Amino acid sequence: MKHLVKLVTAGLLTIAVFMFIATSSSIAQTGDQSAAPNESAYSAAPATANSQAIDDATLKQAAQTFVKVKQITQKEKSAVNDMQDETAKQKIVQQAQAEKISVVEAAGMQPQNYDRILQTVQADPGLQQKFFSYVDQPENSAKQNM
Repeated sequence: MKHLVKLVTAGLLTIAVFMFIATSSSIAQTGDQSAAPNESAYSAAPATANSQAIDDATLKQAAQTFVKVKQITQKEKSAVNDMQDETAKQKIVQQAQAEKISVVEAAGMQPQNYDRILQTVQADPGLQQKFFSYVDQPENSAKQNM
């Protein structure tokens, strides 16, 4: 059962990384109108980043932030699931994305650095295991059940 939970969480991590990158880039673009139309305001770091460059404190901080971002994503999905009004859906999605970015920044990270950490975790099974051990810590489990 615990293995199944880890697999599901790993899948959520993958989805979260891609959703966060895509929406962070689009929010960053709308915030900086001087950027070229097809050019992101910042570029996400490659997934091949060196996992040794991520220290334990940073990994733990990213895991704690991941828990909060995941909660926002879950609330967003449940809010838009049964909605028919596309405009209202879009507004909720935009609000959730702004909230996710705020959570990342409140944790003392830049969205592109958070993205890089999640990509690195996704690419490194050992680092992924350590990351999820931080996600599963009791103080984070309490946050997940809120």
